[in-house]
Amino acid sequence: MAAAAQDILKKRNSPTETTYTSWVPHSLYSLADEDLLLYKPFEEIMRTVHYEAHREMMEHRSLMMQYLTVSSHSHLTKELSGIKGSWFRPYDPEARDSHNWYGNVSYIMNFRDLLNWKNWKVYFMEVVDHRTSNVTYLLLTDRELHDPELLSREYDPRRLGGPWYLDIHGNNYFLHDKSARRYNQREENIFPHEIHFFCDFQEDGMDEIKKLLRLEAANHEAANEEGPHLCYKYRSGLQKSEWKECPSPWSWKETQARLERETELTTMKNRPDAGVGFFGLGGF
Repeated sequence: MAAAAQDILKKRNSPTETTYTSWVPHSLYSLADEDLLLYKPFEEIMRTVHYEAHREMMEHRSLMMQYLTVSSHSHLTKELSGIKGSWFRPYDPEARDSHNWYGNVSYIMNFRDLLNWKNWKVYFMEVVDHRTSNVTYLLLTDRELHDPELLSREYDPRRLGGPWYLDIHGNNYFLHDKSARRYNQREENIFPHEIHFFCDFQEDGMDEIKKLLRLEAANHEAANEEGPHLCYKYRSGLQKSEWKECPSPWSWKETQARLERETELTTMKNRPDAGVGFFGLGGF
């Protein structure tokens, strides 16, 4: 598939750093052929974190929020700088036993429930090409935006060829194929395309979001092995000298045992005679 001549380069880092290219296609629906076979259906979305981050969220009784900062995505538009929310991606039950390079614990919610919760608008933020794969980032927000460039990239999921497709029956699909094109189509992907949603929850909506979430252990046992796509937090990037040992290279069974132990502690702490309740797996 020929690359669109008008691809917009947004940011490219130094060759001595982690290699990536941030860009926006001239047509938001030109990442792939209009072929549903290149897509996978999904009903839920997830955010996977390392076990230490999970424990921190449990202790603070809050979903850990992230900011769009100058060093992340605000090169797209100044209006996004400082927006706080959480990244989620499609949950694929077929890949549950496969290695998850994002961590040990997945926070999962039904995507339709999320879409029905607010009057969301969707904006195409960027595509980021890494060495072995690329990722599309979409923004879900209900706030009023004014930046003309961002407004021109309001995304319609009812069209094929982009990262997310919504059919006439309300079924959701995400682009999951190695053929998803890169900036100027200079390289081929080794791993399938990913899509991440930045959900602009805002603080006043966190109680509702917490009700939608469930937890699931993930397989992260290959985190410290050699090779790409094994641990996003500790062992990603071009320079191996900067890699660190992941502290939780566990199978899903090992993580599941820890989650079950948390449930036992929650049960004991929440007895009528136990005093202050414990923030555990029963909910936020």
